[in-house]
Amino acid sequence: MEKQDGGIDEHPNQIGSINVSPNPITNQTTIKLSLPETNIIDNAISIFYNQGKIVDEIKIGTNPKIIWDRGNLPSGIYFMAIKTKNGNLSKKFIIL
Repeated sequence: MEKQDGGIDEHPNQIGSINVSPNPITNQTTIKLSLPETNIIDNAISIFYNQGKIVDEIKIGTNPKIIWDRGNLPSGIYFMAIKTKNGNLSKKFIIL
């Protein structure tokens, strides 16, 4: 499916998105959710280490913009995921 900007939409059936900026993360990052509230199953974003272990959960309020501090998590590849009625929505990120 083609997007309005002329690019190709890699997930045409996916409803919503997670944006992480900056990525890679040094200390803090801003997470922006673009997701209908009625589509959310859990009111939390789960943070997973690359081996699948949950290392943090971020509660979602009504604000689609969340500031997240990595705390003392080691450098590596991580994923964040949120459960929706249409499946899991996820984003890969790196902690330096």
